[in-house]
Parts: sequence; structure tokens; C-alpha cells
Amino acid sequence: MINEKTIIMGHFTGTEADLIRPFVLKGSGKTDWARRLASIYLKYDRKFNLRADIAFAQMCQETGLLEFTGIAKPQWNNFCYQGDKQEFKTEELGVLAHFVHLAWYLYPEHINTLCSRVYD
Repeated sequence: MINEKTIIMGHFTGTEADLIRPFVLKGSGKTDWARRLASIYLKYDRKFNLRADIAFAQMCQETGLLEFTGIAKPQWNNFCYQGDKQEFKTEELGVLAHFVHLAWYLYPEHINTLCSRVYD
């Protein structure tokens, strides 16, 4: 369970299959999309020292398991609803922006060259 005591810094030790489990259990038609995104979330876990499972869980919450029933639209590639109608050209840029957004809160002096105003 994720709560205010959950530590987001660090690395997820699970697998892509662990991340997409909610989609599989639901029998979601978005499972293939979730699998693509999971591999990207795992990639940025190491680059940002931020747990992919926590970021992925936020994405699931913000997008309604990729159903996008709120303001954001799937084609925006905005997986944590950053800004008013913020759009990202690719899924990877959307996930990267998600990690950069989280990193700004945790690493105000920047963790790497990807954490800059260009991305967030």
C-alpha cells in the first residue's frame, strides 16, 4: 500500500509483469499499451533513482488505468496530468516528463541532465 510514508527514492526490484498486473487482472484492453509504458518506466527508474512502481501507480491513478476518463486525452502522452492540457510528442517523452516532474520535488539541485526546464 502506498501512503505518505512510502519512499519513492530508490529502485523498483520487480518486473514489467508486476507493473502491468492490474491491467491483466482487470482483463483490460490497454494491457499492451501498459506493457510498452512499463518498459519505459523501468528504464527511467535507474536514471532518476525513483521507483518505477510508484511512478507507474501514479500513472494508473491519474489516467484511470489508461482509460483517460478525465480532462487529459490519450494522444497527449501526459501520464501524470502535468499542466493544463500539456502534450508530449511521444510516450517516452511523456514518461520522461513524469520522472522529471517527480525529480523536481525530490532533487531541487537536479539529479541529472534530463532534469531541466526543457522537460518540466
